[in-house]
Amino acid sequence: MIEAEVHLSLHNFLRSQAGFPSWPHHLTMARLVARALRLGRSALIQVGAACGYQGRYRTSFVASALMWHGPVIIVAPESTQQRLTKVEIPRLQQWLQVNKAIRTGDAWPGGEFQGVFLISPAAWLKAQLSKNDNFPRDIPTIIDGVDDLEDWVRSELTVSLEGHDWEQLMLAQPAQAEVIRSARAQLTHELFKHPANPYECYLISPAEEEILTHLYSVLDISSLPDTWKQFAQQFQVRNENFSPSSSPSLLWATIARRQGLFSLHCVPIELGKILSPIWQRQPVVFIGSAVEPETEAPLFRQRLGLEDELTCLKFSSD
Repeated sequence: MIEAEVHLSLHNFLRSQAGFPSWPHHLTMARLVARALRLGRSALIQVGAACGYQGRYRTSFVASALMWHGPVIIVAPESTQQRLTKVEIPRLQQWLQVNKAIRTGDAWPGGEFQGVFLISPAAWLKAQLSKNDNFPRDIPTIIDGVDDLEDWVRSELTVSLEGHDWEQLMLAQPAQAEVIRSARAQLTHELFKHPANPYECYLISPAEEEILTHLYSVLDISSLPDTWKQFAQQFQVRNENFSPSSSPSLLWATIARRQGLFSLHCVPIELGKILSPIWQRQPVVFIGSAVEPETEAPLFRQRLGLEDELTCLKFSSD
């Protein structure tokens, strides 16, 4: 079984590394990741705050990914990818004597790729949330750094209206140009009445929301620019020609006072229903530092729509 193979190979590798940073859970973590790959069963691993900061645990899951007989996707920020491709992977490849292909990028390599593919969280989430997702199903996926997963998801799902979007809207619907200019001026007046705060970030008031609702009511929904359509879908505009999102959303504005400019932002509040279908497409190993005090991480799992069938492990501190 791959768990035994990974255990033995990693054990010998660690013993061969004079001065290699010690971590008492390397073999346990490697076996659990290998088990997840073999069974196609998702897992949530919390490595501890100190270890998460130092990143020593990555040797464990890299060994399992390299020794697995099929393709593996590793989702990680670019700084982590550089560490993996320049240090962790070459060192282990040389010891394990495996010639598994390693690729990085924003889109699946295609064909019969059987190697390890590294991708950023933003690119992976964009593909998974897109209706045109070109990633094959059932490819084991390791997400490193899931302490930030909610922030990554919200960043990807946030729709923003900037200054140039108003210009695009007037070009797309010239017959309503005056109404659009008036709505923009009213919003500017209302938003700049908010008392200044250090973040220049403000929840939309009922009066401001009413201005947006009225604006959308006079626009031709079918000919809206894409950003305005996406914003409307999350804003839950009630229009007979438009089907709003079923999930409640958070609507806020950011202000650049010196420039006299503002931006509007909208994002779904409940992520679970949106993300749940993604976790059904492939087994996922979630690796974080300290996601939650409890091993089972019930709140984290509920917020992200994670299924009940999930192997959970939380390592003690050194």
